[in-house]
Amino acid sequence: MNSYITRMPRGAKVCCFFMVLAWSAIFSESVHLTESNADKNGMHVSGSFLYWMPQQDNMSLGVVNDATGTLDLVKGYDQSFDYEFKPGFSVELRKYFREGEWSVSAEYTWFHTKESVDVSLDTSDTLVSLLPSWQIPSFSNPQYHQGAETWYLDMDLVDLTFAREYHMGNRLTYSPSFGLRAAWIGQKIDVSYENTNPSFAFIWPTTTIMNRSDSWAIGPRVGCETLFELGHGVRLIGEGSYDLLYTEYSLKSTQTSDVTTANQYTVSATNVGSVRSHISLEAGIGWGTCFSKGHYALSINALYGFQAFFDQNMFWKSLDTQAPGVSTLPNGNLYIQGLTLQVAFEF
Repeated sequence: MNSYITRMPRGAKVCCFFMVLAWSAIFSESVHLTESNADKNGMHVSGSFLYWMPQQDNMSLGVVNDATGTLDLVKGYDQSFDYEFKPGFSVELRKYFREGEWSVSAEYTWFHTKESVDVSLDTSDTLVSLLPSWQIPSFSNPQYHQGAETWYLDMDLVDLTFAREYHMGNRLTYSPSFGLRAAWIGQKIDVSYENTNPSFAFIWPTTTIMNRSDSWAIGPRVGCETLFELGHGVRLIGEGSYDLLYTEYSLKSTQTSDVTTANQYTVSATNVGSVRSHISLEAGIGWGTCFSKGHYALSINALYGFQAFFDQNMFWKSLDTQAPGVSTLPNGNLYIQGLTLQVAFEF
C-alpha cells in the first residue's frame, strides 16, 4: 500500500489530500463554536441589491474598415459593446439547526439586462465601411455604412444549499457547503446592417439577423464562506463556489435581406444537451450587531465578485451561405463582475 502511494503522481496526491480534507470538514465532529449574536436555531432572511456588468466572448457587431492605403485590403478596428453595470436582486431564506452547526438555505437571483451598440459611417465614403460579424459569410464580401446590435440577457438562478459552520478561535469562521443549483438563462440578439448609398445598397441590401438561445440547467454546487472578525462588529468576508450543470438549449437563428428573391435563412435546434460549469469568487467587508439580549441580529455586507459561465455563448453562426447548417458551437464564455450589497436579519 505504501509503495502504491509513493508511485502516485503528485497531482493525484494533492487531489486526494483535498478530497479527504473536504470530507473530514463536513462529516467530522465540529470544533468548538463560540456564542453568536442571534438564536442558533433561528432563521436568516436577507435581500441583496446587485450592480453587475455582463460581458461575453464573440459579440462584436463587426469591423470598421478604413482601407484607404494602396496596399490595404482590411485596416480597421473591432466595434463591440461598451459594457455597463446594470441592477438586479437576490433574496435568501436560511434555517439553522443543531445550535447553528448546520443550516439549509434557498436563494433566488434575478438579473435581466440588455446592451446596445450602433455604427453610422459617412455614406459618401466608399473606402470606409462596416464588415459584419453576424451576417452569414458569402462570396460577395458584404459591406455596410450603418449597423446596430442589441443583446438581451435574462438570468434566473435558484440555489438550495446545506452548510456547516466552524469556528477557529474567536475571529475566524468558515462554512463549507454543498447543494443544488437550477438555472434558466435566455439570450437574444437583434442585429441590422443597412446601406443607404444606392451603389452599396444594390449589391448589399439591408440585412437583419435574429439569434436566440434559451436554456435550463440543474446540477451540484459546492462552496465555502469565510468570515474574519476585526472587532466592533466589522468583518472581512470571502466566498467562493463552483457548480457543474447539465444544460439543455433551444437555439434559433434567422437572417433576412431586402431582396425580391429568396432572402431568408432560418436554422434551429432543440434539446441540445451539454454539461456547463460556473465559478464565482467574492470578497468584501461587513458589519453586524445584535439586540434584544442577543435574540436578533442585523448585518450589512458589501462584496465585489467575479463569475465565469463557461461555454455559455451558443448563438448560431453559420459557416457560409452554402453550408448554413454548419456552425462552431460554443462561441465563448459569459463573464459577470460587480457589486453585491446585502442586508440580513436573523431571529
